[in-house]
Amino acid sequence: MDFALLNYLDKNTLHVKISPILPTTEEFNNYLEKLTSLVKNSEDLYLLVDTTYASYLPSELRKLQADWITDNKELIKKVIIMTVHVIPDAIQRSIFNAIFLIQKPVVPYKVVPDIKTAIEIMDISKSSKKVA
Repeated sequence: MDFALLNYLDKNTLHVKISPILPTTEEFNNYLEKLTSLVKNSEDLYLLVDTTYASYLPSELRKLQADWITDNKELIKKVIIMTVHVIPDAIQRSIFNAIFLIQKPVVPYKVVPDIKTAIEIMDISKSSKKVA
């Protein structure tokens, strides 16, 4: 089982479904490389990050993720319109939002409890921006 499955729901929506397995550093780096490649080959992208079944990542991997965001800041701003994070647990959603209060996100974002809400938010944003 892969750490994350990355699939397009449509030409502008990349769904990143995080699995419950804890990846090795190498597996996590492979995930980041694949994510980078997909983002680079997209435009007007909505990033849907589904952590419904995710395990808590160790600090080393969270740091790699943060470094990836810093290293790819311009690419993210250029390509990604919005990120929507599915986090079912209310406490984890609060923690995630608190992190973004301290570390401002690169693009607009929403944190929601379920995939249905995430898709509704993206659909509303797409219809207002005329992105299909």
